[in-house]
Amino acid sequence: MSYPAAASERLLSSQARRQNALSILFFLCAALAFLLRFTVSPQIMNMVVDYTADGGSFYEKLHFGTYAIFLLLPFVLFSRPFLLQGDEIGIFKALLLYSALIFALVPYLFITGRAGSSGFIIDTYLVAGAAGLLMLALNAEVRRALGDVVLGMVILSAVMGTIEAVTQHRFLPYGLNELQFRPIGLSAHPLALGALCATVIGFVPLTRWRIWVRVLAIFVLLVGCAASGARAALLLAAGETLILLMFVPWPRLILKHQRQAKSVVLVFALAAGAVLVAILFS
Repeated sequence: MSYPAAASERLLSSQARRQNALSILFFLCAALAFLLRFTVSPQIMNMVVDYTADGGSFYEKLHFGTYAIFLLLPFVLFSRPFLLQGDEIGIFKALLLYSALIFALVPYLFITGRAGSSGFIIDTYLVAGAAGLLMLALNAEVRRALGDVVLGMVILSAVMGTIEAVTQHRFLPYGLNELQFRPIGLSAHPLALGALCATVIGFVPLTRWRIWVRVLAIFVLLVGCAASGARAALLLAAGETLILLMFVPWPRLILKHQRQAKSVVLVFALAAGAVLVAILFS
């Protein structure tokens, strides 16, 4: 092998290692930012800053996870080239336009004396656009891994919520006084726990997990939704679960065996779900 060819091969290998190291670093940072945004509740934020309390500076009205996402975004976008294909190009442009329009509202709200509203806009809508751009700037495998991290977090929240409902004790601080105990898991409110569980159920079949892991995850999320006391979310989750069970194909099984397996899972889920709901609300 000639010297130029060997040098070129070493250069390509070095670049590949650098790209791989950056991908791992960005994955870890993005996972940390997303987990901060999802799991640090307003009650915990209020222990450190005046996040939802009256008064306080503007910077205190933005979540720690929001800061993390905004700080990470320019590094992910400009530190190395990234490739967009097919529909990703249109989605990226739409997110850029969405973020620009939302950002344009911020100075207007400041001028009109509604700085508090601008904090809400940034912390709710603008950070969502930034998170979308962040995801698109990462490769498909990193996106899938981040999705698995978020799914795992919501499943853990559902497990914690179920334990809270049984023990009548919350793991995290909750400042509201309610007539009836309702769990929160890792969320900020019982209704948020139910809404998250119901939303995430639809994404579980898109994972590459083993079929029994997916079935178990959906069951855990359904029970967590029931434990939260969010009735509308529970109706949505139950209908969603039934549709997924009936119409999503199960790999490595012929049609006859799929029907048999789904029937067994459906009967077991209905029986176990009825028992658990009865225990939770007894």
